[in-house]
Amino acid sequence: MITARSWRVAVAGSHRHVFANPHGHVFEIGCFAAAPGCAVVGSATSDFSWFPGMLWQVAVCVACGLHLGWRYARDDDSAFFGLILDRLLLAPDNLA
Repeated sequence: MITARSWRVAVAGSHRHVFANPHGHVFEIGCFAAAPGCAVVGSATSDFSWFPGMLWQVAVCVACGLHLGWRYARDDDSAFFGLILDRLLLAPDNLA
């Protein structure tokens, strides 16, 4: 299990967001308080953060290494995962 519907959270007023990275790749992400099926890799950075004031790191599937999204964190230790919705294997209750 990557995450659960019960861990959905609203960030900046919404659970879902659509962003483009500096290379023009568009991602629809959902925000989740927890994602135990993700491993976080790389150093935290604020470069091109989609959420002002937050650092991000890449989040990958612990089982296969597929890029699933990002973990966002503030200096005050608050954090959430922004996961790419079309890369999640959706359960019947639909994580999105």
